[in-house]
Amino acid sequence: MIKEIVGKNRFIRKIAERRGMIEYDGAACVFCGKCARQCKMEAITVSPKERKLRLDHGRCVRCGQCVKICPKTALTLSCNPSQTVI
Repeated sequence: MIKEIVGKNRFIRKIAERRGMIEYDGAACVFCGKCARQCKMEAITVSPKERKLRLDHGRCVRCGQCVKICPKTALTLSCNPSQTVI
């Protein structure tokens, strides 16, 4: 489900709808937090102690910067999003 962001980000949301979805492989993730620090939309939070990554699909614009910076390729940008919601 994609939520609209009001204001200037509305156009960005419409483009993001067509880009698919960020998918997360928990087995590959080392919880380093690089993806969260790279995310300009603050859509990712990482808790290394709890070994959890949370992705807010409502804030994510699917720019792919988190995918590029991930050292373990735990994040991917899928054109056909799975039914799994993180």
